[in-house]
This record gives sequence, C-alpha cells and structure tokens, in this order.
Amino acid sequence: MNIFLFGGNTTTGIVFQKLLKNQKEIKIFNYSRSCKGDFYFDADNPSSFKPVNGNNKILIVSFLPIWVFAKFLSNLYENYPKKLEKIDAILSCSSSSIETKKYSFSLFDKDLYKKLFFSENQIKSIAKSKKVISVIVRPALIYGSFEEINDKNLSILKKIIRKVPFILLPKNTGIRQPIHNSQLSYIFLYYVNEIFSNRHKIKSIEINVGGDVILNYHQMINKLINSSDKKNKLNCKVFTIPNRIFFFITSPILLFSPKLYAMILRIASDMGDFKKFSEITKKEPQDFPVKDMKN
Repeated sequence: MNIFLFGGNTTTGIVFQKLLKNQKEIKIFNYSRSCKGDFYFDADNPSSFKPVNGNNKILIVSFLPIWVFAKFLSNLYENYPKKLEKIDAILSCSSSSIETKKYSFSLFDKDLYKKLFFSENQIKSIAKSKKVISVIVRPALIYGSFEEINDKNLSILKKIIRKVPFILLPKNTGIRQPIHNSQLSYIFLYYVNEIFSNRHKIKSIEINVGGDVILNYHQMINKLINSSDKKNKLNCKVFTIPNRIFFFITSPILLFSPKLYAMILRIASDMGDFKKFSEITKKEPQDFPVKDMKN
C-alpha cells in the first residue's frame, strides 16, 4: 500500500512517519509545500502534484489545515481527475472546533466553523462521488513538540507560565481533553491498518477524538506546572476568583480584541468528552501530559 502524505512536516506528520517506519508493506510518499519532503507540490497549483504510479492501494493522509487540503483536493478532482484514479481512501485531520466554536460570538470563530464545515463537506462529497472511504478526524487540543518544532497550543501556554509569577483563573472552569501528537498519529495509524487489512469494513466517518484524561482548565494548568522537570521547573502559582468577578475584570478586553475575549470566555466552556485515544486504538490509557517522542 502507498500513502500519499500531506502535512508530513507538522509535528503529527513527523511522528506518524516514524510510527510507520517498521511497516515494510506500507510506503510513504511525503508531499511537501516547502521541498523538505520526498515530493514538492503547490497547494494552489494542482498540476504540480505528481502521483506515483503503481498497482498498490493508495491512501491519502493529510495533516494540513483542512481548508487548504480540501481546496487542493477539489481542484484536483475538478481539473485533474486522473490523478485521483487509484485512491482507495482519504484520511484528513480536521478540528473539534467545528463542535466547540459553532455558536461563538466571535467573528473569527464563526469564520473558522464555516471553513471547517465547508471543507469537511467538500472532502466527503469527493469521496462519495469516487466511492471511496473518507475518515475525518477532529482532534481536541493538540499538544506535543518534536525537536525544535512546537505545537501552537500548550507550548504557548508553557511560555506564558514561565514568564509570570501567577495566573488568575475563574473558580469554575470548563473541561478539556488534550491529545498528544503521538496519540493522534496512532489514531491515524489505526485507521490506515484497518483499511489496509480489511479486518473490518470501515464506513466513512467523522470522529471527535481526545486524550485519555478529561480535566478542567484549572487542573490542566496545574498538571503542566507539576510535570516540568528540575531543569525547566515552573514556579508559577494559580489563583482562582469567582467567575462573575473574573469576567467583569477581563471584560474591557472585548473593546480591543473580541477574538482574545472569546478565548478568555472559553476557559469556562466545556471542550471535551470526546472519543478517547485508548478506546479507539485499544492501547493502554495514557496520563496527561504524554511525553514527547524523541528522534
């Protein structure tokens, strides 16, 4: 089986390739927009995509932003349909934001929801037309670094924690279900193997996924602080105040940045309770935070 991989230079894409190294029956062709992969392609120019010919099953796996991937795939389908002739399945990484930001007051969040919704439907429509499987994975809060490449979620939070002596939070915070890039990679690997082996007939699905630990925002911050090693010890303290007072104090931010204020409001929102990593992969549950994979 051949895998055409897009977004292989993201942290999840890199870990995904490492997990597949020992599977000789699967060959990865890493298509990169920056010439760092096996093959170069321009997401805005579908003619630049050169599929590898062969008799093997072909799975497309994408860790690109789904709106970039959906636009590229749609252009291929409409203008260069022969390049998709031998595709058997399409696996794409989306975001749980399609669920959690659907009713946000922030225009940024509303636009993100629309992009995710439209992009997912584009992919599903193409897969249905070609009569192939589509698996759309919607991860919760992704974290985890690889060498010098950091995630854009908890790594930023850690940087803030290192620079401030304390953090102020509302007393009642919403739940989170962070998922490590290695866990997300294993989930994709699970679906790849299921499709490849035909042990079970997989139908096209959209699935919201998270890590094995569901915790509130306050607990997540404390876990991050307590998990730091001696060399990079975090001494930040967490204090809580009643929710009404917290949101009253932070309300002036709305005048300057509705996007930032929407982020602050989400501290008290539940953004979890998704399908757990261990439930999908049948592996042992993993505590939070999961350690980064080494090179």
